[in-house]
Amino acid sequence: MCLCLQIAVRNGISLICEPEQMDQSDEPSASTDKSTSDRKYQNDTSKQMIVKKKIEQYFHIITQGCGRMNCENPNCASNPRNCKITGNEAAVKAIQLLQQKAEICPLHVGDSMMESSSPSNHSPSNSAAGPLSSDTSSASSDCPDSRSPQDGIKHQEPHTSKTVDNEKKKDLKVYRVEGVKYLTEEMVDELILRCKKSEASQVDASDAHDDTFKQAPSKDPYNPLFLALTEVFSSMESLNRSFPSKDRKSQPADVEESMEIDTTDENEATDNAGPMPVDAKLDRDALSTELSSFFSTEFPNTSGLRRANAAKRRADTKAKAAAPKVKVSSPNVDIVSVRRVYSKLQGIERANDAFVSSLGLLSTSVIARLDVMRQLPGALDMNPFVIAMENPMLHSPEYFETALPEFCKAMGKLPLEACVVLVKWWSSYAADELRSFVECFQQLITVKVVEARLYQDDAENLDLHKNHTIANAVKCLKLFYYASLYGGKIEKETTSYISKSLANSFDFPADDFDIEKKSWKDPFSEALGVSETDVAEPIIPLEEFQNEVLNESISVYNDFTNAGDYEMKSNEFTFMKYPFVLNIVNKTTFFFYDNKVQMLSGRRLVILQSILSHTTASPYLRLKIRRDRVIEDALLRLELIAGESPIDLRKQLYVEFEGEQGVDEGGVSKEFFQLVVEQIFNPDYGMFTYNEDTRLFWFNPHSFENSAQFTLIGIVLGLAIYNSCILDIRLPTVVFKKLLGKKPTLKDLKQSHPGIHHSLEALLSYVGNVEDDFMAVFSVEYHDMFIDNRKHDLKENGENIPVTNDNRTEFVDLYTSWLLNDSIKSQFEAFRHGFDLVVAKSPLKYLFRSDELEILITGSQEYDFKSLEEGTEYDGGFSKDSDTVKHFWSVVHDMSDDDKKRLLQFTTGTDRAPVGGLAQLKLVIARNGPSSDRLPTAHTCFNVILLPDYKDEEKLKERLYKAITYAKGFGML
Repeated sequence: MCLCLQIAVRNGISLICEPEQMDQSDEPSASTDKSTSDRKYQNDTSKQMIVKKKIEQYFHIITQGCGRMNCENPNCASNPRNCKITGNEAAVKAIQLLQQKAEICPLHVGDSMMESSSPSNHSPSNSAAGPLSSDTSSASSDCPDSRSPQDGIKHQEPHTSKTVDNEKKKDLKVYRVEGVKYLTEEMVDELILRCKKSEASQVDASDAHDDTFKQAPSKDPYNPLFLALTEVFSSMESLNRSFPSKDRKSQPADVEESMEIDTTDENEATDNAGPMPVDAKLDRDALSTELSSFFSTEFPNTSGLRRANAAKRRADTKAKAAAPKVKVSSPNVDIVSVRRVYSKLQGIERANDAFVSSLGLLSTSVIARLDVMRQLPGALDMNPFVIAMENPMLHSPEYFETALPEFCKAMGKLPLEACVVLVKWWSSYAADELRSFVECFQQLITVKVVEARLYQDDAENLDLHKNHTIANAVKCLKLFYYASLYGGKIEKETTSYISKSLANSFDFPADDFDIEKKSWKDPFSEALGVSETDVAEPIIPLEEFQNEVLNESISVYNDFTNAGDYEMKSNEFTFMKYPFVLNIVNKTTFFFYDNKVQMLSGRRLVILQSILSHTTASPYLRLKIRRDRVIEDALLRLELIAGESPIDLRKQLYVEFEGEQGVDEGGVSKEFFQLVVEQIFNPDYGMFTYNEDTRLFWFNPHSFENSAQFTLIGIVLGLAIYNSCILDIRLPTVVFKKLLGKKPTLKDLKQSHPGIHHSLEALLSYVGNVEDDFMAVFSVEYHDMFIDNRKHDLKENGENIPVTNDNRTEFVDLYTSWLLNDSIKSQFEAFRHGFDLVVAKSPLKYLFRSDELEILITGSQEYDFKSLEEGTEYDGGFSKDSDTVKHFWSVVHDMSDDDKKRLLQFTTGTDRAPVGGLAQLKLVIARNGPSSDRLPTAHTCFNVILLPDYKDEEKLKERLYKAITYAKGFGML
């Protein structure tokens, strides 16, 4: 409410006093008597005080009333016929009533009520200035605006004691630029020097007293430093003018360079030029236009005013939404000077106290300004945020209680335009500098998570997304995440996404084919024009943004349901919108829930359509497969579905092996994918080649299979991810980078083509004459399927262009691009297209990095069976102390690696460990009767082993090995 009043006071003075001053006289001539000018200035000031006082009185009557029951004044809030109005409406009406010279009803409990409720005592300016002096009077009767004789208020001379206090305040350094306080490094140096001298004078009583810098009333020699730092660092305007860069004037021309001691009363200083956190940067022309539109309309009563306001807001909603409300100024700070100042102030306890208190006040000021900017146009300077973040003491515990959480809240409310400016500014920082900011917010997140564990009853089910401090800290961390990306080495994908011929190979609906129109786009990424897939080397590793304490405590289910809409249209905070802080385990869980929501939604839609159209449609993607014809049956069926109704690929998969009784609850699908992968990646099939040295597969550039076959392979891979099945495929990491649209580099050749990588590295590091010694040209030779020699020019007329010391980097880049992109372009584009047909609408590319995508598809490479034993549950009469259970784990731990994989295949349907390792696999061992000759059996859908209670370890070992070696097919138990 006080913020709205400050806007009304300043704009009321501008609208009422300034036009009168312009009409009364022109600019004074050089011969004008100085005393006449002074009297004119005093008269103008007096008029401004009258206007200010009147507006405050009108505002008080409109918002709080006079205190009388059933007041008759139609403008008074005590009138029972009036409804409560907003602060903005009250501010506009106060100026309107002043112009109309409307009646002000007397207060019921005397004038002291008005004085006590005067906004000058409760405004953010005074609250910010409060800590600066312990003897500051709060009575508004001492303020200039309460002494005007023209307002019918008796003029009072200030008390003698007040004059004495003013004389004693020469120790308070106040530096002003156009009415705004500021600091420079030189000013801070002088303050520190004088404080040290004052401290020395207290220690040594024989030293002469410094008359130019007297002791503060608190007897603290560093109190002047505390007051000056608090005054400046708590105000956006002050910080914006402080520590200017060399290309910006530190002071206007009419301000002297030397520092002077200001003896102005603190109340007066606050009223005239104190920190005004809201309206100092408001667009006054826009506000004046809005106020004038109200003055030109006659309103019979307050309800008419509210109706006009509502009508105007409705009429201008579209225009205001389209026009930018915030003008963001880029930082213009001498960072080196700021860092020197912080370094000099380190170790001074009072300086740190000032920074702690002022950071909270500054944050409140920022939040207030942003709230006002939702209604009125304005400008926002980024200097205060840059200066505040340079404080090396932000890591200290005293900031974590209130100051830093409030600052996070303020930064979390910044509009996108401001965030982009800050990201670009911090992207120029070195790795160590940026890392210190990241560590600061990571520490805050960790502290708040630990506190939540201690003070919340259900520590295993924490709703951390509802903790505002953690949410705001994560939002701040996002700025530095994108700063690390934006300032890193950017290498965007240059190859085309998909060819027109491939687009026409299937009859796909436009919405399903246009992957770029899908959801899961980050506004930061779009505004900056950069994403994680575009960055080859960020400033700091992306793993440093993950918070392990946070990841261990997150309830993914609660957070996912809080998102409201799986396409991220909800405004509620959810960690799913900030995947950079999550580890792969939580990301995978988020992805699993999202897929289940899509499957359930599709199932309901099919049922509804069946009811309305009186037709029968399956809510599942059903595949009936013959075990000896897996590839033919699967690819034929998927080709028909992809051509007729691609949306059916996003249904839940249900596989049935012909002639077998197994019901697919997940386990049958796992075996289906395993069989498909084994046959597709067989080198005899001709679609992929196998490297004996790396034991990895690669696309066969000379395959006789058409693009449709590779598309179907991509569909199979997408279906496996969509249905949470891990595949035993051995592809280099660069394939997963390319699936996410990330550009391959020379480093990727080290895994996929190690021999070529070694040769190219040798070429780049060679110190001799490359042209004479290597005799290479911009052309490469290779063998086709018939072992015939072929040539390919890396650039036009490449066979006649030699590779030299100057152009060898270009040669390496072109060779790498040809090998990883151009040579397999048709095969990989078809493969990626089939993959996207299934996962395009999922958050896969939004959540996972390329290395994480590889783990999601192929599983973890860590086989820690000790962790599996610790997480195993027992049923049917077994416990961890049962003899059979002890024998079972003894046998398992003695197995070879291959046998352990067979055990996983027998138990879970795949020999791959899940994401996060075997600790994430919830294995159940159940008793299946007494000791007998029966083999162990398993429910692969539920990871359950049915184990007879064998009489000894030898029999258990013999039966178990036979089961895992010859297990094949499904039946009913």
